[in-house]
Amino acid sequence: MGFPTKLQSDNGTEFKNSLSKDLANAMGYDHRFITPLHPSANGLSERFVQTVKKLLAKSTNGVGNDWDEFLPSIQLAMNNRISKRLNSTPFSLMFARSQG
Repeated sequence: MGFPTKLQSDNGTEFKNSLSKDLANAMGYDHRFITPLHPSANGLSERFVQTVKKLLAKSTNGVGNDWDEFLPSIQLAMNNRISKRLNSTPFSLMFARSQG
């Protein structure tokens, strides 16, 4: 494991800056950007974010003041949810083992 060979992101300033460019050059990966104003190009990530937002809204009863307290349990649930397509969890794919 290590750094990816390619990284795809949107065109947000948190990704399009000199620090990100320097990091990509130093670590040797190709940082690609989706077409501006075309979020469907990053559909899987956008869908994941929407799922997390829904879970946070349910967890905080829509108030949202303490959303950060719920994030670790939501992350745990998302990382251990079995993908029907891959028949595996994101955690086990990332670390080549079951969480236990």
